[in-house]
Amino acid sequence: MKKLFVSLLCVVIAASSMSVNAKNWRVFTDLNLGYGLSFVELDEKEYSFGGMLLASTGYQNNKLFIGCGTGFILSGETQSLPIYAQFRYDFFKNDPMAFTPFISLRAGYSLATSDDAESGIFANPTIGLRKGISETVGLNIGLSYSIYGKTAYYSYYYDKEEIDGNINAWGIFFNIGLDF
Repeated sequence: MKKLFVSLLCVVIAASSMSVNAKNWRVFTDLNLGYGLSFVELDEKEYSFGGMLLASTGYQNNKLFIGCGTGFILSGETQSLPIYAQFRYDFFKNDPMAFTPFISLRAGYSLATSDDAESGIFANPTIGLRKGISETVGLNIGLSYSIYGKTAYYSYYYDKEEIDGNINAWGIFFNIGLDF
């Protein structure tokens, strides 16, 4: 899994740096606030308010953006640092000042930075709207579902057989951000 992620990240970085001019290079910043679920133990759930601060940079060719980024996640006592590739599609890009719906997917790996969390998969699909503030700056709002690492290790018995595993932390977030 780690080799696949590192390979994907290298491809994204290489693709976004090829024949890039300043006009097509974009930066996206997002503040995500929402409500998440993590498990303290298999039968003890913890719902908590959380937030993510994410930043991506990459290449945008008309409607498609391909890039990579990182950020910080704080949800309850869970803290992690995601590293991800981002793919985003703007449905209408002819007028930079108009409203345009978009879909986005950030996918990668979340590194745990607190004792009660474990590193694991990071996925952040988003739907939203972009409104141009100027010719080169846009305001983005959206709604996302995020999986950000593992929060608990569990062990239980099923049919006299012990089964071990991890449970992913997840949340639903409201996003607001800028692109330039």
